[in-house]
Amino acid sequence: MCIHFAVPGQPVSLTAKPLDSRRVQLAWEKPLFSLPVTGYTVWFNATDGEKEFTLTSPHEKHTVMGLHPGITYAFRVAAISARGNGEFCEPVHATTLQSTPTGPPLLLNVTAISSSALHVIWSPPKSTHKIVQYRVQYRVVSTENDTSSAVSSSYEEDAEDEPPATNPPVVYSVIVNASELTSANVTALQPFTVYEVTVAAATALGFGPESTPVRRRTLEDDDDEDVLPGLWRARLHDKEIQQMMWPSIL
Repeated sequence: MCIHFAVPGQPVSLTAKPLDSRRVQLAWEKPLFSLPVTGYTVWFNATDGEKEFTLTSPHEKHTVMGLHPGITYAFRVAAISARGNGEFCEPVHATTLQSTPTGPPLLLNVTAISSSALHVIWSPPKSTHKIVQYRVQYRVVSTENDTSSAVSSSYEEDAEDEPPATNPPVVYSVIVNASELTSANVTALQPFTVYEVTVAAATALGFGPESTPVRRRTLEDDDDEDVLPGLWRARLHDKEIQQMMWPSIL
C-alpha cells in the first residue's frame, strides 16, 4: 500500500500584533495532517510593493522588522515541507504604532515686535502622523549689559585656579495646540536682548527633534505691554517644570 503525501496545508490561527512603530509580531499554528514542516514563507505588502521571505526553521512565530510607522500591513504565511510549498493562509492585518515626528518643523521667521516680545512663524514637519502640539523654546544668548566675557577672563590661569562656575542656560517654552495657526508670540522678554529660538512638533507619543535655531534681538526698551492670552509659558531648569497660564482678556 502506497501513501502519497501532498504539500502542506495552510497554517491556521495566524495573528499579527504591532510591537512598536517598526515591528509586528506574527504567530500561527502548524497545518493539520501534513508532512513534517521544515520552514515557512512569510508574505506582506509593503509601501514599495509585495515582499516575501523564507524562515528555514519550523518555528511558528516571527517578528517582521523594518516597517513604517502608522501603516496598515497585510500578512500571510505558507508552510514548507520536503514535498514543496503549501498555499498561503488568509491574510490578517495590523497597523504599526505611531511614532514621534522624525523631522522638525521649518522655522520660517522670528521677528522682534517690541522690547519684550518676538513673533515666531513655522511650517509643519513632513509627517504621516497627526501633529497635536508645537513647542517653541527660547533662551537668552546675550544682553545689552552682558558681562560674561569679563567674568571669563577675570581669573588667573594658574594650575590651582579653576574658572568660575557657570549656571546652565535657562530654557523657556511656549506650547501651542496644532489646531491653531503655526505661529506664536513669545512674551515677557528682556529689552534689547538676543534670544535663540527653536520649534518642535509632537504626536500623541511625544515631541520630535528641534528645528535649526534662529537668533533675534528684542527692540530697545519702550512702554509697550505685551499680553498673549491662552498660551503657556514654562521654565525648564534643573529638570523642574513650572507652568503658568496667561489670563484671558475679555
